[in-house]
Amino acid sequence: MRATICSCILLLAIFSSCSNPKEKKFRELTEADYKKDTLQVNGEDVALETATTTEEKQEKTPFGPKEQAWLHENLEKARLLKSQYWEKPMPKDKEFMPHILDEVFENWKSDTSPDKKSPEFVSEAFGAAFGQWLVDHYQMKWLVVNDEYGTAYAVEHQQYSLIAYPVSSVNKGINQDKKGLFRGIELTIQENIKALQLEESATKK
Repeated sequence: MRATICSCILLLAIFSSCSNPKEKKFRELTEADYKKDTLQVNGEDVALETATTTEEKQEKTPFGPKEQAWLHENLEKARLLKSQYWEKPMPKDKEFMPHILDEVFENWKSDTSPDKKSPEFVSEAFGAAFGQWLVDHYQMKWLVVNDEYGTAYAVEHQQYSLIAYPVSSVNKGINQDKKGLFRGIELTIQENIKALQLEESATKK
């Protein structure tokens, strides 16, 4: 089995395939391993970087009390950031819409004040907020993923083999100064779900 990785969002769509010994594990990939492309979704261009990896042995467990406390704490941090950089009132069920997170994210990056929150603060806060948005709107669930490289928080689709790492995605977005990060992730997830639904329908015929 191998996985197709969209590096700009750290998104994995896993498909059955023969293993290729030349393929690397996810965390062994370098920039040279990624193929750059542009995907048009609903009239919007989304920049993609894709690579193929070998299957990795991972242990996935649901969020427990410790992780739920982390999530609650960082959702509050995300609300704090939003209050600093977004003045428009929003209903609670729409407070972490991707286009809002994108605008707040850009305003934070351009902030030159000495009390600006750290990248680590923003990665965890916005990772939690965006991950929860995906959970609430795309049938995903929070997981703790353990592998040979360590532990990470992820959200995984409840029906399809689709997993994303929101905190790592925000961190990569900061390091590479990516614009439209959250909307791009959402559009790509939508496209991957459609592709997996079509694949599922085709196998049933």
